[in-house]
Amino acid sequence: MFGRSVADVKIMLDAMTEFPVQKQSRGGAFRIGVVRGFFYENATSEARSLNDALGNTLANSGFVVEEAQLPAIFDLAQPILRTILRSEVASVHEQLFRAHPESYREKLRALVECSSMPRNTFELAVSGNSIDAIWPGCLRNLTA
Repeated sequence: MFGRSVADVKIMLDAMTEFPVQKQSRGGAFRIGVVRGFFYENATSEARSLNDALGNTLANSGFVVEEAQLPAIFDLAQPILRTILRSEVASVHEQLFRAHPESYREKLRALVECSSMPRNTFELAVSGNSIDAIWPGCLRNLTA
């Protein structure tokens, strides 16, 4: 349903229903949640400034603007994403790497070599072995 205004659409809706649609009272100002945390920390200063200006404009217009907190599990999102991404990259490059290892520079080489987990990785980790013992030198190569 399209109209020039909300009032036009209301007239059409009233005509299609048996009873006129009653406007519901909100009972207060609209609340707006602003998520900062990870997104704010990784945004440019210009994006942060624009976000703050929008929040101030909304607050000055009668909206209740509050900071919304992300759940604690969100802190794990990036490490989980990196783990999945590294595994997928290694999987895609595994056969080509075996055939042409000289074509790979140091970081991608380390990523492919280190993302191929030994079958007993879980047992090694549970028994107290360090990551460096499981994948010698891999962390150094991946973070260098």
